[in-house]
Amino acid sequence: VPPTQSQGEGQNMGQISVEIYEPAGSVLSGNQQAFLIEALAEDRPDDLRRAYVTAMAVGPRWREHIANSLKRMDNTKSILHGIS
Repeated sequence: VPPTQSQGEGQNMGQISVEIYEPAGSVLSGNQQAFLIEALAEDRPDDLRRAYVTAMAVGPRWREHIANSLKRMDNTKSILHGIS
């Protein structure tokens, strides 16, 4: 179930525009997510930090979903915790 707009759909997080709802078939795999986070951590760490802090501030359900995703992504979890 995609989040509602009040939960941050399409928020502009610095220079990174994030679309929360993705049409079927366009959701990124864990590997793709990890690759993008690693690239942003190297090339645009301030933007990544802002996006992560903003996503975590949306609310408890978002934090729960993020935490559940990061349970399967140890290196990505380390990167995000290192920049925040």
